[in-house]
This record gives sequence, structure tokens and C-alpha cells, in this order.
Amino acid sequence: MTNIPTKKLAEDMPEVDLRDPRWKVVGRGRAAHRTLALPLAGIRKAARKTQNDVAAELDIHQGEVSRIEKRDDALLSTLERYAEAIGADLEVVFVFKTGARVTLAREHEERARVRKRSEERGGRR
Repeated sequence: MTNIPTKKLAEDMPEVDLRDPRWKVVGRGRAAHRTLALPLAGIRKAARKTQNDVAAELDIHQGEVSRIEKRDDALLSTLERYAEAIGADLEVVFVFKTGARVTLAREHEERARVRKRSEERGGRR
């Protein structure tokens, strides 16, 4: 099971103001599946990173980080690099009406898993 950002986690991060109407806890209920929905800038701030920090990690200008954070649409590869720059991993999860959750496996991740299993078996596939 993956770590899901919770309201408690956000409360431990002083940069996150849960009163901000753009940020909300979704999926309330008895289950421990409450997740915190934040815009990219909120996630970056929760990670205690500045736009300049992210820009340095990505080897781009700070203004480009600002543009990434303001976009309504982004490539998964862009979000993946952004996540790495703030010290996080990106997961894409499909949540079905039945409640089933399926994580999207990126091709390079799947190839790495197959390669690792092969190496663990002594090079056999």
C-alpha cells in the first residue's frame, strides 16, 4: 500500500494552510482513505521547496516552474520530473466506481521490474 497524503500529514507541514479554498480533503469518511488535494504549488510548498529550488533541480528558469504550476494540463513526464525535483514520486491511480484502485505502470518502470526479476533469477526470463 502506498502512503496517501492525509490531513494529519498536511497539519504537520506549516506551509500548508487548510483554510485555503483551493486545497481540500477529498473522500472523507471512516476509512483511512482521506486524501489531500493540492495544486502543484501547494505540493511544492508542503515539500518545503521554492520555485528556485525546483528550477535548479530541473535545470530550467524559475519562470518556467511558475508556468508549469499554473497549467491546467501537463504531460506525465513533466509531472514526473517535477515530483522528482521536490523529492517525491509520481503515481497515477485510476479509481473505479466500485472502489477498486489501479496504479498506472509506466513502461520504463515495468521494464525495470522485469529486469530486476530476471536478475534475481540469475538472468533467466
